[in-house]
Amino acid sequence: LVLDVLLRLGNQQKRFFRSKMNLFEALLALLSLIETIITEIDLPLPFFRLMRPVFRGVRLIRILTRTLGKSADYIRELRHHVSGDRVRYTQSGYDLDLAYITSQVIAMSSPCSGVQALFGNPATELAHFFNTKHPNKYLIVNLTDKLDYPPELFNYRILQFPIGQHG
Repeated sequence: LVLDVLLRLGNQQKRFFRSKMNLFEALLALLSLIETIITEIDLPLPFFRLMRPVFRGVRLIRILTRTLGKSADYIRELRHHVSGDRVRYTQSGYDLDLAYITSQVIAMSSPCSGVQALFGNPATELAHFFNTKHPNKYLIVNLTDKLDYPPELFNYRILQFPIGQHG
């Protein structure tokens, strides 16, 4: 951690101090150094013994903060991996597994909700897309035999036409 912070400080220089995460990690690096010195000296002071769990807790907070900050990136990468080489719509802040075949026909994977939304097109994002980009001018034709998303999101503009296993 200390080496990482020092390298970023050397690389970013004044910009390093603009990021709250960088400042937080610099504080953690300092606390880690203090903990190492205290551990090496092995001072019998009760205060320093009480501080060890605090230092470890702060390290855990750093790890969680870093991980949570990147969760959106992880989910995006996961969705790209699942969609494979299919074209994705990545305009206007959307990142959806859909493609315009013509100006009036769109091919897409089925809308997902719950845990499945981590891998596929979240139904809420698709609904926002259709209700914003094509208000009252769309019909979703679901070719699967199940409807795993709330149809009210799409104003019940869904035609169920199961054709069995496809893909």
